[in-house]
Amino acid sequence: MPIYRLNQPLKLESDKTLSPVDIAYTISGNPNTDGSNVIVICHTLTGGIQIKSSSKWWFVGPGKLIDTDYFCVIAMAALGSWHGGSSPCWRENKMEEPLGVDFPTVSVIDSVRAHHQLLTHLGICHARAVIGGSFGGFFSYAWLALYPEMFDLALIFQSALRCSAHTMAFFSLAKELICSDPAWNMGKYNKEAISDMVGIRQLLALNRLIQLSHARFEELFPAEYRQNNENISSHFSLKNSKIDEFMLSAPKSLQGLDPNSFLCLMQSSTIFNLEKSVPNLWQRWKKMKTHLVQIPCAQDWRYPVSGMLDIHRKAKQTGLNSHLYVTRSPYGHGSFLHDHASLKPLLPLLHELLYSK
Repeated sequence: MPIYRLNQPLKLESDKTLSPVDIAYTISGNPNTDGSNVIVICHTLTGGIQIKSSSKWWFVGPGKLIDTDYFCVIAMAALGSWHGGSSPCWRENKMEEPLGVDFPTVSVIDSVRAHHQLLTHLGICHARAVIGGSFGGFFSYAWLALYPEMFDLALIFQSALRCSAHTMAFFSLAKELICSDPAWNMGKYNKEAISDMVGIRQLLALNRLIQLSHARFEELFPAEYRQNNENISSHFSLKNSKIDEFMLSAPKSLQGLDPNSFLCLMQSSTIFNLEKSVPNLWQRWKKMKTHLVQIPCAQDWRYPVSGMLDIHRKAKQTGLNSHLYVTRSPYGHGSFLHDHASLKPLLPLLHELLYSK
């Protein structure tokens, strides 16, 4: 995985300075000189930047909607993440100690400014599209706010211009689970101690409970299955079903998770408020030529349709080329990655938007 070091310190939204600044990224394909085949994909909070090889990004790859034989796909790790580059767990070599809790708070705006310097280094001043959902949607909106003339198209799934109160509440509990774990040791833990942190296991269980919908749980554990596997004679203090095991098992997608970096990313999400960071946002967007396409999910209660609908209406009033398409999925939040069928009716339209000249 390539790492790019910015050639100067980065002034953060907090007025602090981060130096050095290293950005991990993946790139699939060669960019055209005019950027007409470049697509920037913004990763989700827990998802990594290996987009092409990820089963979650089911519509990215050779012969797929975003055909990597045609497009040059670039993904860059957010500052503070455990996906590579500057973060609480980052170190250039094994002899160095990571910064841990001494790493500063970084925002989505900070990351996008750093990512822009990386793209400039790669010779990319314009791109065909920016794509992201949820936390990655924050990045997509931030890209449009800071560099409104950079993209022809923006596809944004299930997101908002600010972190929702519900998500902030979830992160509040998640932080408490990590920081109250004795093994966290005020952020001075050893890497070997992570697997023993009860708080991490509880956090992952909480994330799974919040992420998966009622319908998805019923699909995973139908009534007949539960009836045949529950142990009615077990003591009430003990595990008595496969759901207990499922809730506390570590998902493979989060292998390599670093607690301090998780705390850092959650803070980046919590403080995201684009209209506060960019007070003249709508004035800037009056000049934007980007075709803005927002795709919420009717069953998403974390970032409901009403939020994106408000953005769409205001965008239309501002004169933007804006469209909103609502999907339906029992998966709710995150369905654009987990429920292929929910997006299939839109695939012909999305294909036309991506490939039209």
